[in-house]
Amino acid sequence: MKYIIPIFLASILALQLMSCSNMNNDEVKAYTWRYTDGFHMGDILELDNHNLKGDTIYSKNKPVAIIIERSKEIPFVTSSIEIKDFNSEEVGTYHEIGTLR
Repeated sequence: MKYIIPIFLASILALQLMSCSNMNNDEVKAYTWRYTDGFHMGDILELDNHNLKGDTIYSKNKPVAIIIERSKEIPFVTSSIEIKDFNSEEVGTYHEIGTLR
């Protein structure tokens, strides 16, 4: 009986971790992103068909960064993206804010 609760909690944690997956571009474009740390493209990042093509982020029609990591929201953890600057190769992290637009 004393093992039921730890097994139950471990099962819930395993299911949550398995539900964590990558986002496609439509999902990335649906969020507004807030700067967290590292490479900085602005405090707020909104991606759409004009500035995101594949994994490449454009600014004024020039490629400036690439998305190297996409993580979907799981309970108690927000969605995030990691981007890498083409020039310096510095990596930055952005987390989603609010709800899908």
